[in-house]
Amino acid sequence: MPRPKGSVYDGVACSIDGCPRPARKRGWCLRHYKAWERNGDPVAINDFFLRTPSQRFWGMVAPADANECWLWMGTKTVAGYGMFRRTTAHRFAYEDMIAPIPENLTLDHLCRTRGCVNPYHLDPCPREENARRARAAAAAV
Repeated sequence: MPRPKGSVYDGVACSIDGCPRPARKRGWCLRHYKAWERNGDPVAINDFFLRTPSQRFWGMVAPADANECWLWMGTKTVAGYGMFRRTTAHRFAYEDMIAPIPENLTLDHLCRTRGCVNPYHLDPCPREENARRARAAAAAV
């Protein structure tokens, strides 16, 4: 979308050395202005896409002790399960830290916290066993 005529920066290039983009705010182009908004530095490199999927994943988990729930801070389903890269976050965590999940098994949250991605709180089991445990936990409440 073109800038309105009469802008303070009409025809002025971004003030960051080597950047040919037009200045929009604070004398910077929008790319450098947004970097300044995010990081406090207009030339800070956004390394999000340079990190591995595992690094990006664990950056979205609330820090906690090994025996506590590790809560997912990213996108969640309506039911409260975390989502990451087109799979549930707890599945990604388990496969990243423990092992691949056999096709005929699901992961049961032993802690009963749907947003938990602590792989030591997850138990691979058949779907029927997972459902039985869920009913037993609901009846105990």
